[in-house]
Amino acid sequence: MNIYDFPPIDRMNVERPTQHAIMFLAYPSPSDAAQISDRNHRFRDRAGLKGQPLRTDRLHITLFSLGIYLAVPEDLIARASKAAAMIVSPPVEIACDRLETFERRSSDQPLVLTAADGLKPLRRFREEFAMALIDVGLGRFAKTSFNPHMTLLYDPRTIEPRPIDPVRWTMTEFVLVDSLRGQTRHVPLARWPLRGEPNG
Repeated sequence: MNIYDFPPIDRMNVERPTQHAIMFLAYPSPSDAAQISDRNHRFRDRAGLKGQPLRTDRLHITLFSLGIYLAVPEDLIARASKAAAMIVSPPVEIACDRLETFERRSSDQPLVLTAADGLKPLRRFREEFAMALIDVGLGRFAKTSFNPHMTLLYDPRTIEPRPIDPVRWTMTEFVLVDSLRGQTRHVPLARWPLRGEPNG
């Protein structure tokens, strides 16, 4: 039997391996996310965009990306969790007062919330977190550059950066997440509250 005796491969239905993107994220509370979502619809309409706003449970700010894997990296998760447990911080106030497009080489451009000065407390929190990652041997993920933002939607069109009335919320916890790429799913792996106390 040669290769011509086999039926052709249906490449559209070939099952692709799941990719696991491991990340530390900050989510707004459900009530804050609902308010942000409401404003998101208004931002979209005023800017003349057509993209579908992200679901409220998908709104977040990425603190650290720890890589993409074909299997859940248990050792990495253990060390990342050890670093997270070192963090001692009160809740972090976040204020985004700028709306803009992050242009990229794609047909869909992310519309994001960001800020010039309203995210200084978040930057300080992340600097402390970066030191904890270094302490547990994950320094390769503790990048000094950080452009905190919350993606609201994706749209082919772009907008010029514009000031907005601040979108305010309080980060009361941070979450280690397994983001299943291509499935629009975030699987929480662990959470750490911000109480100004050791996270044991």
